[in-house]
Amino acid sequence: PIPAISLCRGMASVDLQAALAVAQEAAREAGAHILRSRGDRDIEVQVKGANASDFVTAVDLQCQKIIFERLGRAFPDHALVGEESPDFASVFPSPKPVWIVDPVDGTTNLVAGIPEVSVCIGLFADDRVVLGVVYNPFRDEMFRATRGGGGAFLNDQKISVNAHKT
Repeated sequence: PIPAISLCRGMASVDLQAALAVAQEAAREAGAHILRSRGDRDIEVQVKGANASDFVTAVDLQCQKIIFERLGRAFPDHALVGEESPDFASVFPSPKPVWIVDPVDGTTNLVAGIPEVSVCIGLFADDRVVLGVVYNPFRDEMFRATRGGGGAFLNDQKISVNAHKT
C-alpha cells in the first residue's frame, strides 16, 4: 500500500494511493484522446513562444483540459498547472499541493505521426515531488512512482536501473 503523506504546513494529508489512481485514470483518458486523434492528418499546429520548434496543437489543449477536469473534481483544493498554462511560474511557491501536467510530451512526434508520445502528470507537495505518472498510449505503458511507494513501476511490474557500470 502507498502511504498518505503529511504536509508540514498544517494541511490535511494527501492520500497518495488515491492521487495515483486519479492521475493514472486521467493519463489513460488523455491517452485515449491522443489515440483517437492519431489518424487526423489535419492537426492544427501553432508555434508557442519565440522557439519556432515548440508546438502546441488542439490535441495538447484538449488533453490538458481532460486531465485538469479529472484532477480538479477529485482534488478541488489542489492547484493545477500545465505546460499549456499561460503563467506556469505564478503557482510557485504554493502552500497547497500542485499538479504539474505535460499533456502531450512529444507534440512534434504526434504531428509527424511518430508513435512516441507520453502524458506526464506529477504531484508536488511540501516542496518536493511526491508522485509521478508517465503514460505512453501507443505502447500502453504506464510508468509510476510515489514517494515512499516502494520504487518505480511499469504496468505494475517493479523496475530498477541496472547496477552494471559502463
